[in-house]
Amino acid sequence: FITSLFGQWLFHIKLDFNFVSLMILFLSIGSCVSFGVLIGFTSKNHSVTNITSQAFMMFISFLSPVMVDVNQLPKFLQYIAVVLPTTYVANAFQAAFTSNITKNFYLDILVLFIYFLLFIGLTGLLMDWRKS
Repeated sequence: FITSLFGQWLFHIKLDFNFVSLMILFLSIGSCVSFGVLIGFTSKNHSVTNITSQAFMMFISFLSPVMVDVNQLPKFLQYIAVVLPTTYVANAFQAAFTSNITKNFYLDILVLFIYFLLFIGLTGLLMDWRKS
């Protein structure tokens, strides 16, 4: 919230904070963290978890539309960016903060919820419960 308040002041823009943005916050945390949980529980050891998560973090950071607009990426990277949950997080936050709620916003929310369920479900299926 501090960053967004500072950004409003610095760039002279108005962001609309509402209940929807809080819902997106929890849904985005859930979908991204559940992916990290999937990596952590399916890795052989802590070193593999660390290397894998760092590699995914670099990859996801540059392909999410926060750093670079998706349209500025090469075509094959645009297809990969569509698969990442961070694309939907960025689109949903942009719509919520600018009060531009459309059908695409609800699609973004649905996709984030599906990612959350998918990653939690895969974690439950792939986790070796005997080692826990």
